[in-house]
Amino acid sequence: MCMWSRVCVMAAMAVAGVRVYAQGDIPTDWIDPDTGHRVVRLSREDGSQSSYFHQNEFTPDGRKLVFTSPTGLYAVDLQTRAIEPLRSERTWLLCVGRKTGRAYYLSRGEQGHRSLLADP
Repeated sequence: MCMWSRVCVMAAMAVAGVRVYAQGDIPTDWIDPDTGHRVVRLSREDGSQSSYFHQNEFTPDGRKLVFTSPTGLYAVDLQTRAIEPLRSERTWLLCVGRKTGRAYYLSRGEQGHRSLLADP
């Protein structure tokens, strides 16, 4: 199982939008003053968001999380925090296949998918 819980990942992406910062001033990690928990921002672009709780956004191995931003669809490696672009235009993630590791998406009425796992 992934070391990042879904709640922490969603909180890390959502909290960045709650506080008011100038663009580029949002820290990459901080301690939440109310809970004392460490929050880690995984995205680097304002307006990035994770999917709703019923849409799987993790690869089968739990290593990558797929998220959307105003400029496209991305996967972040949860161990290294490296961000990989998957599609470079406004795209809506439907889900990541629990067995296939494919990210299924919609983009301006176009359907598609992209594999996130290395070929066997």
